[in-house]
Amino acid sequence: YLPTQDGPQHLFSVHAAHRLDDPEQGYGLWLEPGTPVTNLGFAWVYGGLERLLPWRRALALALGLQVAVWSAGAFALARSVAPGRAWLGVALSPAAPQWSLYMGLFSYHLATGLGLSAIAIGAAAPRWSTRRALVLAALLLGQALGHVVAAIATGFVLAWLALLRAERGARLRALAQ
Repeated sequence: YLPTQDGPQHLFSVHAAHRLDDPEQGYGLWLEPGTPVTNLGFAWVYGGLERLLPWRRALALALGLQVAVWSAGAFALARSVAPGRAWLGVALSPAAPQWSLYMGLFSYHLATGLGLSAIAIGAAAPRWSTRRALVLAALLLGQALGHVVAAIATGFVLAWLALLRAERGARLRALAQ
C-alpha cells in the first residue's frame, strides 16, 4: 500500500478514536469523537482489526479483505448476468486494487464491492420477490453506512434494473417495491 491522499487520515482517525481516553497519548486533549454515519465501512473493518493486531498488520488484512470483497462482487455479478461466463468475474479480479484503493478512499472501495454483490442479487432473478427486495434494501442500507455515494450509485442501477424488467403497466409498482 502506498500512503496517498486520504488513506493516512483514515488510519489516524481510527487509531486516535481508539485512544481518546488514554492520557499518555494525549489525543483527548485536542480531538473529540465525531459521528460520521455515512462512511463507516473502513472504520468498521480496520477498527475491529486494529484493536487486536498491530496497525500495519491490521491495515494489510483490512485492505486484503476489501480487495476480496470487490473481487467476489465482480464474480457474483458476472455469474448472475451470464452464468456460462462466470470466468469474466475472475478476469475482473485484477481490477479490484483500483484507483479508489490507491487514493485512500477505503470506505468507498469497500462499499462498491458490496454494491457489485447487491446488483448481482438483483440481476440474478427476473422478478423480485418481497423477500429479495427486502434483502436488497438491507444491503443498500448497510452499503450507505459504509459509504453513501456508492450506495446511491447502486440504488440507481437497481432502480433501472427494476424498471427494465417490469411489465409495461407495472413500472411504478416495481419501483415502489
